[in-house]
Parts: sequence; C-alpha cells; structure tokens
Amino acid sequence: MPRAAEVVYMLDDYYAKRALECGYTETSAPGFVQQRGRPGDQPLSQQETIEALSWARNKSRQVADSVFTGRACVTCHTVTRPSGPANVPGGGWQIAPVRVAGIWYGEARFTHAKHSTMNCNDCHKAAESKSATDLLIPDLANCRQCHAGESGGSKVASTCIACHRYHQSTTLQLKQL
Repeated sequence: MPRAAEVVYMLDDYYAKRALECGYTETSAPGFVQQRGRPGDQPLSQQETIEALSWARNKSRQVADSVFTGRACVTCHTVTRPSGPANVPGGGWQIAPVRVAGIWYGEARFTHAKHSTMNCNDCHKAAESKSATDLLIPDLANCRQCHAGESGGSKVASTCIACHRYHQSTTLQLKQL
C-alpha cells in the first residue's frame, strides 16, 4: 500500500497534469483550465501556468484530505492531519498502523506477534480480494488449520478464550476449587 507521501505525490502529479493540459471541467478550476485547448492555440502564459499549478495544488490537498480523513484511510487507521506547512513532503500526513481489532473486534485479544513466522497470505487472502473495502479477516476454519481445542493434539492447544473474551464477565469471579 502506498504511503501518505506517495499518495500526495500522485495527486499533485495528476492535478498538475490536468490543469496544464486544460479541458478539466470542474467548476473550481480557473476558466482557462476548463477550456479545451485546440491545435494552434497559444501555450499558457507564465501567469496562467502559475495560477493553474496553484489551483492544482489546492485541489490535490482537498482530495488528499477527503481520502485520508473521510473516504478511505480512517476506516482502519488513525490519521493525523498535517500540522506544519503544506509543502512538507507527503503533506505531513501521519497514518498509524491498522487498527482493525479495535473497530470490528473490540474485545479480541489476537496479536500478530505470535504469528510472525508465518506469511501474511497464509491467513489473509489478499490476492483473492476484489475491493479495497474487503476486511480480509480469516474465518474460524482458517484458524483451526493450526489451532485445536484445549488438548491440542498435533495442533496448537488453544481454547476460544485464548483470543476472544466476548462473554467474560467483568464482575463475576471464578472460585478456586
């Protein structure tokens, strides 16, 4: 997945190209940027180029803000807006690591640390995903390939509550026998 700096760079590049080519019909663009160029037209003047690139940079920042804080990243990440000047590489965005467990499985105690010897694709079928909105959280059958009940047998001995505490009471205590 691209980092914030790469996303901002791609957005800057895209909107700069569209602004300088003209024919970009968004109403927020300067009038000359909206008009489609024709063969034989004069190239943009230096002042028009500066204005077009300034609009492109502002448009890029608006889209980055929308992507990072409204449409995509915040679904799974904590996103921190830039605090410094807008010309910082990557726009200064801070995107924290994925926080899936905190959103979809708030009571889960799963950790990837114990699975560091495995390949991500062993459990998460990203290659089969058709959409960025896919959660890719493996089902129980996937876990049972390696994990078994309390006795374990030839698999890792683990009960459901090793990872899940959904039904554990915070007020009741088990008595010692």
